[in-house]
Amino acid sequence: RANMLLARVREAAGDRTGALEAYSRAAKDAAGQEWGTPALFSHARLLSQEKRWDQARGVLERLLKSDETTVASEAARAIGDTYRGEGDPLAAAEYYLTAAYVAPATPQGRRALLDAANAFASLKQDEAAELAYKKLLAQADLPADLQDAARQGLRSLGR
Repeated sequence: RANMLLARVREAAGDRTGALEAYSRAAKDAAGQEWGTPALFSHARLLSQEKRWDQARGVLERLLKSDETTVASEAARAIGDTYRGEGDPLAAAEYYLTAAYVAPATPQGRRALLDAANAFASLKQDEAAELAYKKLLAQADLPADLQDAARQGLRSLGR
């Protein structure tokens, strides 16, 4: 527990390297109880910031299996972000679509659908991008910022 507490304190203080070291020690020492959802997301976020994509995905895979749809959706979107950061928009789109499928009406599900559309657009897969943008725009009570982004995406496709 001490390493987990140390990791959280170092992270809060902005010591990313120290936090990662403490998380690594906690992972070796912990039986699993200390590794709740917030700690796993924090660890994965720090790994992503350090561009340690594979390690971040390893942490996030545990969360992807969660029975809580919002947690699974957030994990899928975060995995998509690792692939995007790594320069693999097709793999990113797959995870973004998973996040959108698991929790379509949540903020992270909606954002993931927009991210998937953007990934398809970057791959010049205009039909897939158009479909994702339109699916997003068809949702009731869509926030204005997402509406604007989806409409802009459609315009950039020439649709």
